Amino acid sequence: MSVGVVVLSVAVFGRRDVSAFGNFTVLCPENVTVGSNLAINHDVFIIGAPYGLGHSLSVGHVSGRHDMHRSVRGVRVEVLQTDAAVNMGNSGGPMFNSNGGVVGIVSQILSQSGGFEGIGFAVSSKVARELLLSQQLFWSGVEGYLLTDSLARAFNIPQPAGLLIQHVAEGSPGAAMGLRAGTMRVKVDDELLLAGGDVVLSVAGVVVADDDAVLDRIQRALAGPGAVELTVLRAGKVATLRTR
Repeated sequence: MSVGVVVLSVAVFGRRDVSAFGNFTVLCPENVTVGSNLAINHDVFIIGAPYGLGHSLSVGHVSGRHDMHRSVRGVRVEVLQTDAAVNMGNSGGPMFNSNGGVVGIVSQILSQSGGFEGIGFAVSSKVARELLLSQQLFWSGVEGYLLTDSLARAFNIPQPAGLLIQHVAEGSPGAAMGLRAGTMRVKVDDELLLAGGDVVLSVAGVVVADDDAVLDRIQRALAGPGAVELTVLRAGKVATLRTR
């Protein structure tokens, strides 16, 4: 299982919790490095607050570099594997090299027990820089869960995939267009989901699918000028919503 996933955009790894970042000012320190010279066995350092223990430091090595064979808004996703301890509370924290340069953002672990077992991952700083600093982003204020295959059928979605709305931030664009979040807690494959909310079927005519290119098109449509129309499944009926 994967624990502590940090979402960079509308696509991460394996099963997906989907959200969007906002338009905000990002500090760009000079020591954020692309990390192209980072090699397996190089030392790395992770700072975070595992289980709420602030100012914690863990030390390890780069165990591997993995091309995920997928892209987010045209950026190829690469993750760094490490044996430095990563636990709940480390997600989103920096991974440094021995020169103090930020080479990654801690994202998740691979674990059978739910705790750290020596395999942790960080999204490379190159990916983070290109996604968060080089491109204009859109904050929808919406967090969703991508339903596919058997889950899509279980929720009676009239297509292969849909985005189950989990949370909608007050005052956000998502709230303004009338999206409704789930209210009933259900457990699916050891994951807790909020059911009963809207399921997004399409955005600007683009049908939601388990495909990174499709999700990227949806993200760009939402970030573009003008009104955007959404179709959602609400209480068993298809409804149409529009951005303002």
